[in-house]
Amino acid sequence: MRDCNDEFNPSCKEIVAFHSKIEEGVKLVCKLSIVDKCYKNRAHIKQLVELNGSLKTHIKVLTVQAARDGKKTRVLTKKIEKKLNLVVDVLRNQVDNKAWRAPPLTVGSDVKSMLVYSKLPLEAVCTSIDLTSEPTVSGGAHQALLST
Repeated sequence: MRDCNDEFNPSCKEIVAFHSKIEEGVKLVCKLSIVDKCYKNRAHIKQLVELNGSLKTHIKVLTVQAARDGKKTRVLTKKIEKKLNLVVDVLRNQVDNKAWRAPPLTVGSDVKSMLVYSKLPLEAVCTSIDLTSEPTVSGGAHQALLST
């Protein structure tokens, strides 16, 4: 009990007083075990009754302190739980979100299929148009469009 008191609350006078009363009681019981017929000695009986009363009082105080410490622990645990939930939410969002990636590089025949699937008008695909004669399309995109 003393180690915990030193660790968490070194200024708790009630625990120190309770510990001294227990030591006083141990000394009194040792003294009474040596004295013959202690039940006849009124002074010793009075000391035992007083010690019993003071120990009961200290136990009541320590019970209240234990309840208070339990509530403090519960409040701190709730605060820690909230902070951990925030961390878990952030981690969950980081796992679910995908990073931005550049589109894949299109080379060769991918350009033709991209033009076909993009449904661009024929004029947008043409590189040169002769308005006096029949339109001509350069490149393989025209054939891909005609085959569809």
